[in-house]
Amino acid sequence: MARSHGLIALGRLDEALQSVSRFTFGALRSAVAFESRRHLISASVDVLMGNAGGLRSAAKCEIRAQAQGATLWASVARVYAASSGSSTFGSAIQRQIEDDLAVVSVCADIVACHLDWLGGPTLQAVESEIRRRPERWRSPLRRVVAELTGPAQAAAAKLLDEVGTHEDVVLLRKAAKAARGGQFPPAAGRGLSRRLAPRVFVEDLGRIEVVIGERLIEGSAIRRKVLALLAFLLTRTGFAATRDEVLEAMWPDLEPGTAQNSLNQTVYFLRRVFEPQFSEDITPGYVGQDGETLWLDKDLVNSRSRRCRDLVAQATAPADPAVVMELARSYRGKFALDFLYEDWAGHYRDSLHAAYLRVVETSLRADTDSGQYERGIQLAQVATEAEPEAEELQLALTRLYRLSGSLAAAAEQYQSYARTQRDLGLEPEPFEQL
Repeated sequence: MARSHGLIALGRLDEALQSVSRFTFGALRSAVAFESRRHLISASVDVLMGNAGGLRSAAKCEIRAQAQGATLWASVARVYAASSGSSTFGSAIQRQIEDDLAVVSVCADIVACHLDWLGGPTLQAVESEIRRRPERWRSPLRRVVAELTGPAQAAAAKLLDEVGTHEDVVLLRKAAKAARGGQFPPAAGRGLSRRLAPRVFVEDLGRIEVVIGERLIEGSAIRRKVLALLAFLLTRTGFAATRDEVLEAMWPDLEPGTAQNSLNQTVYFLRRVFEPQFSEDITPGYVGQDGETLWLDKDLVNSRSRRCRDLVAQATAPADPAVVMELARSYRGKFALDFLYEDWAGHYRDSLHAAYLRVVETSLRADTDSGQYERGIQLAQVATEAEPEAEELQLALTRLYRLSGSLAAAAEQYQSYARTQRDLGLEPEPFEQL
């Protein structure tokens, strides 16, 4: 009996029917309501397959289960028996919601077939239950999308697009193409693909690395022009640029036609960095392109430099010390050292670096003036890890050590500062004047 129930849940109804055919009805069992369950499973298969007499069998199962005091199986049988029409089915589901909403999931195989018969608060309650127990509902929803048509298929597709897994993207896209209009959601599967897509985070401060979900790709493993295009888009507002901006930055010396061809090839390979099996219709689409614009999807792609810029924007005077500390910990060096001498990277690199130093130095001065020496020392220590040769940071840390009474630490930090200055051919400020 358990095998038959499992086959129904998996939507393998032909196999379930064969399994049910081997039932021995009326045989004694020690389990309570065993016979009711046996008849209910048989009736369920008949109803789901549209076999004659299935609804009558379900109604008899309800009576038998009630007589045995098996209220759960009586409730399930009532829902199956009511699936003859939208009115009776809607009433049965509403009653079950009021009695015990969880039992609706026990009836998922039949409810999934008739979601289009439900509306208003009843449908909302069922949708909530589906979202609560997606594992129970995925197989029934898949069967409806794959085998039925019309409103029932459309209603199931809408919910499978919410609770499905990667394997459902292809099913939903295939069904959307076959439906060609009507009530079926034309974009079914695309939203699911995007929700399940691993997020991309580009470590673009220092040498570039690309993190896709749990997969790390070193920048050196990516074609240089492809990596350059990625880095260029990261410097643009909204991760988007016009085609002409890209061509001018990437291929300034090529003829327009040749440059456009190079751009198309580079986009091709960039997409496959994120999506080796890229498909315009099925995969989420990290890189977008139309006739005039090229962009990275901001919902799927983020970068270290963009995170730092957002923190700089939050650090308005008087800056929240926690935000400044987060910025100091996030900033790991200058932007895209892989492209240190590229003109398109220079302005973005320098402006971010200057903004970072401004925020940190302003916060250090505020901590010094207000006597928050320990907090300032922590910030300066973190900041000098990323900028060990920054004169103002070294001086600020030395000064904070001295003011806090850590004279040995101040002297050692001063020696580091003095060596840096002398290496640059400059004379350091005297320790006594700090």
